[in-house]
Amino acid sequence: PTPGTATLAEANVRQALRCLLSGLVFAISQRLWHRREELHDEVVAMGGTFLWSYDAACTHYLHQGNQAEEPFREFKLAKAQGKWIVSPAW
Repeated sequence: PTPGTATLAEANVRQALRCLLSGLVFAISQRLWHRREELHDEVVAMGGTFLWSYDAACTHYLHQGNQAEEPFREFKLAKAQGKWIVSPAW
């Protein structure tokens, strides 16, 4: 590799990460509210949009749980509206 190649490759990776979530709109469940700032920063850094409260524009609902049916109103609404329910590890 020539000098500067690693730097160019790293720059390309950083650019790709800034666009990774472009066009995706995230909202978070009550179970993740304590991590809202961290999750907001990660979503925005990767080009996504972060909603501070759930609405129909959401494409991906961040939720952490182990039950297929959760009691939270927003979870039920997101599921009924066909939103992707994803773990924050996703």
